Amino acid sequence: MIGLAFNLVERYLLERHDEAALVAALQASGFAEADPWLDALGYPEADFLRWAGAAAVLDGVGFDDFLRRLGRWAMPQLVRRYTLLTVAGRTLEQRIGDLYTIVLPQLRRVLVGLSGADFTIQYQGSGADLAYPSRGLLCPAIEGALTGLGDHLNAPLRVRHLRCAREAGGDCCSFHVDIPMPVAA
Repeated sequence: MIGLAFNLVERYLLERHDEAALVAALQASGFAEADPWLDALGYPEADFLRWAGAAAVLDGVGFDDFLRRLGRWAMPQLVRRYTLLTVAGRTLEQRIGDLYTIVLPQLRRVLVGLSGADFTIQYQGSGADLAYPSRGLLCPAIEGALTGLGDHLNAPLRVRHLRCAREAGGDCCSFHVDIPMPVAA
């Protein structure tokens, strides 16, 4: 999953800023010398911390806030690109139905495929719980992505970060997403 996050930071910088900002982040993070990370399939977390940290400085926010911003920016693009869901002409009830029947199950499959970890998503009434094994590095990005999902569906999802392994010293992170109206899952 770190590899995908590397690529998303690059795309974010190019879209939200420009190519000069990308070059500045590469230089600030120490990657301007075309280190082997550019060609590697395995992206070490330490390199990602340097890379995202440089992008956060460029954006003028802290690391966690940058990851939230990155997730919120990325999720609508990923949903449009990979699920081909349309929002126009659909009622809120239909969009929330899409969330339960298409988006959340597909999100779970993608995350499991990327990380090999077992992501669980449980639907209950007007909400959903998401949990996954983690050391907490990308928790803010997941939180932002869930908020971005609501942005894409034009449905005000409220995301509560219940537990972060980074803060609790555990090995699992979990969120609860309040969904604006109950639907049958």
